[in-house]
Amino acid sequence: MSDQPGTPTDSSGEQEHHDEWYQQDAERIFNSWLIRLVNERVAKDFLHRAGLGPESRVLDLGCGEGQIDCLLAPSVGRLVGYDISPVGIEQARKRAADAGLNNVTFEVGDLSRPDGFSHTEEFDGICAFGFLHHLPLDGIAGIFALAYRALRPDGAFYSVDPNARRLVRHFSRLVQGQYDRYHSPDEHELEPEVLVGLAREAGLMSPQVRASDFFANPLGWIVPGLPKAMARPLVWLDYGLSALPVINRYSSSFSLVARKPVARA
Repeated sequence: MSDQPGTPTDSSGEQEHHDEWYQQDAERIFNSWLIRLVNERVAKDFLHRAGLGPESRVLDLGCGEGQIDCLLAPSVGRLVGYDISPVGIEQARKRAADAGLNNVTFEVGDLSRPDGFSHTEEFDGICAFGFLHHLPLDGIAGIFALAYRALRPDGAFYSVDPNARRLVRHFSRLVQGQYDRYHSPDEHELEPEVLVGLAREAGLMSPQVRASDFFANPLGWIVPGLPKAMARPLVWLDYGLSALPVINRYSSSFSLVARKPVARA
């Protein structure tokens, strides 16, 4: 895949990369305190801004090994997760089973393909945590179109992706080896304004962008062994920086929320 509009999509490289990633590195990274605390904050933000509750039906696009899904599941009625990686889906199913969650299902699917998504039910909320930036721009447009079809009227789409203006990108050369190991060849940072435009073109209304984290998420990948006693104050500092006007334009990642319009009589 490429970040250029109109480029043909070949997702085989993404699947191979993520199968290997989930087999080798994912557990160590995602169990780090920084990543766990950031994911808890992101899950709460999605539930709040999407207005979800105990009866809500949720679809997660690019669910990976299901860590955030297992945080969401106790607060919603039903959750369906899709991912291109069979290894990730196997781990997600085990994680849900170990947690005793019976309202979660995980399915393998290549969402870059027209036949990659098979559900016909409507969802109250659709989330995509760190997924869109693995797709070319026309692929992202396709995901927004899928979300429009799958959402109920007034349902919410929520995504989190790396920011093309992120300040931390200027330090990536210091950890280039780790960066190359953890990132697939096709992923790319996104301009918030471009994502807003694509959401609107798909018919989603009132897209809103906020800083998601300033440095905590990439730091968690670089230093996964950071103890909880250090991770918690760093996450609070990160939260403060992400809330500062002007400065938050340069956050590490950003979230987008948009809604399907209510049908008029």
